Amino acid sequence: MKNIEKWQPSIIYKVGDEFKVNYGHISYRSRLAVKLSIGHYISKIREYANGNLLDLGCGTVPYYEVYKDLVDDVKCTDWENSMHVDSHLDVVSNLNEAINFKDKEFDTIIFTDVLEHLSRPELVMSEINRVLKKGGIVVLAVPFIYNIHEEPHDIARYTRFGIADLAEKSGLEVVEIEEIGGALTIIGDILGKIIPIKSLSILVQWLFGMLLKTRIALYLENKTKKKLTRSYLAILRKE
Repeated sequence: MKNIEKWQPSIIYKVGDEFKVNYGHISYRSRLAVKLSIGHYISKIREYANGNLLDLGCGTVPYYEVYKDLVDDVKCTDWENSMHVDSHLDVVSNLNEAINFKDKEFDTIIFTDVLEHLSRPELVMSEINRVLKKGGIVVLAVPFIYNIHEEPHDIARYTRFGIADLAEKSGLEVVEIEEIGGALTIIGDILGKIIPIKSLSILVQWLFGMLLKTRIALYLENKTKKKLTRSYLAILRKE
């Protein structure tokens, strides 16, 4: 990663051994959804990251502190259309084209909240397969029921079946696919986005966050998330 000494935490920061969300780096309208998603991302990155890692569509490299002690080397790439391109890029890549890395170069690829912005998903998945070593892991996350963002570069939404289809066509094995957030999360997120008063939006999202800690809410989330989910988190492996 270029300019590694200048890296600064953005949406995630660490206190002791605990990772926290920095709300100053995200829209107040997305607090509920981001906090929920990031907890899952951190868990899976900590479980699977190893060896040489590619942060694909890296933006400001927000997960660097999450994986830096688990890997040997980090490479970062993003495209010029990203809202978040900064000085840490090793390679500028249009992810709708071939990416400029060697075959079988990486043990781990972090690919979160990027696939929905790409018009040639089959190509990027094929490229992921190409640059992964045998047994290499992809941590992939995509939104499902979520607002249009970074327009006009918000292209698609994927179900678990769409993710599995893309993976299998590119020669990647699905290790697991997890739904993140059910109907209550979606309702709380929508309310947070449509309420025009900042303080009220934040309050409503906080209330939903507290509600989601209760037994009945967790039951409803688990009952609904197979059909109504905020996002998916997939672990893929090169066979």
